[in-house]
Amino acid sequence: MGTRNVALPLEDWHFYAVESATWRIALASARALLTAGVVAAAGAYLAKQGVLTADATKAISTMSMRVTIPALLFSKMLVAVNADMLCTGWIMLVLPLVYVLAGCALGFATTCFTPPHLRRSAVAAIAFGNSTGMPLVLLSVIHEELSSAFLDHEKEEGRAGPDPIAYLSLYLCVYPMVQWP
Repeated sequence: MGTRNVALPLEDWHFYAVESATWRIALASARALLTAGVVAAAGAYLAKQGVLTADATKAISTMSMRVTIPALLFSKMLVAVNADMLCTGWIMLVLPLVYVLAGCALGFATTCFTPPHLRRSAVAAIAFGNSTGMPLVLLSVIHEELSSAFLDHEKEEGRAGPDPIAYLSLYLCVYPMVQWP
Protein backbone atom coordinates (compact mmCIF):
# COMPACT_ATOMS: atom_id res chain seq x y z
CA MET A 1 0.00 0.00 0.00
CA GLY A 2 1.49 3.26 -1.06
CA THR A 3 0.67 6.69 0.16
CA ARG A 4 -1.40 8.89 -2.05
CA ASN A 5 -0.35 12.50 -2.59
CA VAL A 6 -3.34 14.78 -2.63
CA ALA A 7 -2.93 18.38 -3.70
CA LEU A 8 -4.79 20.77 -1.44
CA PRO A 9 -6.20 24.03 -2.72
CA LEU A 10 -4.19 27.14 -1.78
CA GLU A 11 -6.75 28.31 0.80
CA ASP A 12 -6.47 24.96 2.61
CA TRP A 13 -2.69 25.40 2.96
CA HIS A 14 -3.33 28.77 4.60
CA PHE A 15 -5.70 27.10 7.07
CA TYR A 16 -3.10 24.49 8.02
CA ALA A 17 -0.39 27.14 8.41
CA VAL A 18 -2.62 29.23 10.70
CA GLU A 19 -3.63 26.18 12.69
CA SER A 20 0.02 25.18 13.08
CA ALA A 21 1.00 28.72 14.14
CA THR A 22 -1.81 28.83 16.71
CA TRP A 23 -0.69 25.54 18.23
CA ARG A 24 2.95 26.64 18.26
CA ILE A 25 2.03 29.87 20.07
CA ALA A 26 -0.18 27.99 22.55
CA LEU A 27 2.58 25.46 23.25
CA ALA A 28 5.21 28.20 23.56
CA SER A 29 2.96 30.07 26.01
CA ALA A 30 2.41 26.91 28.02
CA ARG A 31 6.17 26.30 28.07
CA ALA A 32 6.79 29.85 29.31
CA LEU A 33 4.19 29.50 32.05
CA LEU A 34 5.62 26.12 33.02
CA THR A 35 9.10 27.67 33.23
CA ALA A 36 7.81 30.39 35.55
CA GLY A 37 5.89 27.81 37.57
CA VAL A 38 8.96 25.62 38.05
CA VAL A 39 11.01 28.60 39.23
CA ALA A 40 8.21 29.62 41.63
CA ALA A 41 7.90 26.05 42.92
CA ALA A 42 11.65 25.87 43.50
CA GLY A 43 11.48 29.12 45.44
CA ALA A 44 8.55 27.86 47.52
CA TYR A 45 10.42 24.62 48.24
CA LEU A 46 13.57 26.49 49.28
CA ALA A 47 11.53 28.84 51.49
CA LYS A 48 9.81 25.87 53.15
CA GLN A 49 13.20 24.25 53.78
CA GLY A 50 14.45 27.47 55.40
CA VAL A 51 17.14 28.04 52.77
CA LEU A 52 15.40 31.04 51.24
CA THR A 53 14.77 33.40 54.14
CA ALA A 54 12.91 36.70 54.03
CA ASP A 55 16.22 38.60 53.88
CA ALA A 56 17.47 36.39 51.03
CA THR A 57 14.22 36.88 49.12
CA LYS A 58 14.50 40.64 49.53
CA ALA A 59 18.12 40.59 48.37
CA ILE A 60 17.30 38.50 45.29
CA SER A 61 14.36 40.77 44.46
CA THR A 62 16.46 43.90 44.84
CA MET A 63 19.26 42.45 42.72
CA SER A 64 16.76 41.40 40.06
CA MET A 65 15.06 44.79 39.87
CA ARG A 66 18.20 46.91 40.13
CA VAL A 67 20.78 44.87 38.20
CA THR A 68 19.75 41.84 36.17
CA ILE A 69 16.47 43.00 34.57
CA PRO A 70 17.83 46.46 33.66
CA ALA A 71 20.96 44.82 32.21
CA LEU A 72 18.86 42.44 30.10
CA LEU A 73 16.60 45.20 28.86
CA PHE A 74 19.49 47.56 28.13
CA SER A 75 21.40 44.91 26.20
CA LYS A 76 18.31 44.03 24.12
CA MET A 77 17.47 47.67 23.50
CA LEU A 78 21.05 48.59 22.63
CA VAL A 79 21.12 46.08 19.78
CA ALA A 80 17.57 46.53 18.48
CA VAL A 81 16.59 50.19 18.82
CA ASN A 82 16.88 52.23 15.67
CA ALA A 83 14.72 54.76 13.84
CA ASP A 84 12.59 52.04 12.21
CA MET A 85 11.88 50.37 15.52
CA LEU A 86 10.93 53.68 17.12
CA CYS A 87 8.55 54.34 14.22
CA THR A 88 6.83 51.00 14.74
CA GLY A 89 7.17 50.84 18.54
CA TRP A 90 6.36 54.41 19.57
CA ILE A 91 3.12 53.18 21.13
CA MET A 92 5.20 51.34 23.73
CA LEU A 93 6.29 54.74 25.06
CA VAL A 94 2.65 55.81 25.54
CA LEU A 95 1.25 52.47 26.69
CA PRO A 96 2.46 52.71 30.34
CA LEU A 97 0.31 55.80 30.88
CA VAL A 98 -2.69 54.08 29.29
CA TYR A 99 -2.03 50.92 31.33
CA VAL A 100 -1.87 52.79 34.65
CA LEU A 101 -4.91 54.97 33.89
CA ALA A 102 -6.96 51.93 32.88
CA GLY A 103 -5.76 50.13 36.01
CA CYS A 104 -6.78 53.08 38.20
CA ALA A 105 -10.21 53.22 36.57
CA LEU A 106 -10.69 49.48 37.04
CA GLY A 107 -9.39 49.74 40.60
CA PHE A 108 -11.86 52.49 41.45
CA ALA A 109 -14.66 50.49 39.83
CA THR A 110 -13.89 47.50 42.07
CA THR A 111 -13.84 49.50 45.30
CA CYS A 112 -17.57 48.98 45.75
CA PHE A 113 -16.74 45.27 46.33
CA THR A 114 -13.82 45.97 48.66
CA PRO A 115 -13.96 46.62 52.43
CA PRO A 116 -13.42 50.34 53.16
CA HIS A 117 -10.07 49.85 54.92
CA LEU A 118 -8.63 48.02 51.86
CA ARG A 119 -9.89 50.29 49.07
CA ARG A 120 -6.72 52.31 48.52
CA SER A 121 -4.61 49.16 48.51
CA ALA A 122 -6.98 47.48 46.06
CA VAL A 123 -6.80 50.43 43.66
CA ALA A 124 -2.99 50.45 43.83
CA ALA A 125 -2.74 46.67 43.37
CA ILE A 126 -4.92 46.78 40.26
CA ALA A 127 -3.43 49.98 38.82
CA PHE A 128 0.20 48.88 39.15
CA GLY A 129 0.13 45.22 38.16
CA ASN A 130 3.21 43.20 37.31
CA SER A 131 4.20 44.28 33.84
CA THR A 132 7.85 43.30 34.17
CA GLY A 133 8.60 39.76 35.29
CA MET A 134 5.99 37.62 33.59
CA PRO A 135 6.17 39.40 30.22
CA LEU A 136 9.94 38.85 30.21
CA VAL A 137 9.48 35.11 30.62
CA LEU A 138 6.58 34.88 28.16
CA LEU A 139 8.19 37.03 25.48
CA SER A 140 11.56 35.34 25.65
CA VAL A 141 10.18 31.80 25.42
CA ILE A 142 7.53 32.58 22.79
CA HIS A 143 10.00 34.55 20.67
CA GLU A 144 12.55 31.74 20.89
CA GLU A 145 9.95 29.16 19.88
CA LEU A 146 8.50 31.17 17.02
CA SER A 147 11.89 32.28 15.77
CA SER A 148 13.08 28.74 15.42
CA ALA A 149 9.87 27.64 13.73
CA PHE A 150 8.75 30.47 11.50
CA LEU A 151 11.36 33.16 11.17
CA ASP A 152 14.30 31.16 9.85
CA HIS A 153 13.43 31.98 6.26
CA GLU A 154 12.89 35.64 7.17
CA LYS A 155 16.29 35.82 8.88
CA GLU A 156 17.89 34.44 5.75
CA GLU A 157 16.22 37.18 3.73
CA GLY A 158 17.08 39.87 6.31
CA ARG A 159 13.41 40.54 7.13
CA ALA A 160 13.23 39.29 10.72
CA GLY A 161 11.90 41.84 13.19
CA PRO A 162 13.59 42.85 16.43
CA ASP A 163 13.42 40.85 19.60
CA PRO A 164 10.10 41.64 21.37
CA ILE A 165 12.03 42.19 24.60
CA ALA A 166 13.43 45.31 22.92
CA TYR A 167 9.85 46.61 22.63
CA LEU A 168 9.29 45.73 26.29
CA SER A 169 12.44 47.74 27.02
CA LEU A 170 10.83 50.79 25.45
CA TYR A 171 7.75 50.23 27.59
CA LEU A 172 9.81 49.84 30.74
CA CYS A 173 11.74 53.05 30.08
CA VAL A 174 8.53 54.97 30.78
CA TYR A 175 6.63 52.70 33.17
CA PRO A 176 8.68 53.46 36.33
CA MET A 177 8.16 57.18 35.75
CA VAL A 178 4.40 56.63 35.67
CA GLN A 179 4.44 54.12 38.51
CA TRP A 180 6.42 56.23 40.97
CA PRO A 181 5.74 59.92 40.26
